[in-house]
Amino acid sequence: LVESSGDDAAWRDAHVALADPGVIAGKLDGAENLEWLQSTWAGTNALMEGRRDFRCTKLSGCFGPLISEYVFAHLLGNSA
Repeated sequence: LVESSGDDAAWRDAHVALADPGVIAGKLDGAENLEWLQSTWAGTNALMEGRRDFRCTKLSGCFGPLISEYVFAHLLGNSA
């Protein structure tokens, strides 16, 4: 596991990455070995241009229950 700015040897050699699509979209061509990108966002629109020879997964759907519990607790806390 290494941290990369997206313009170094670690990025060029990466097979798997965890990144914000908006930050990394312009640097995908530099990741010659990239096979899988895990997006930290639910939306991946920033990745629609450029290369598409890697798997991209996103975080949609995982926060729904947590957000609904938070909102419900907030409503109950302010209803007195």
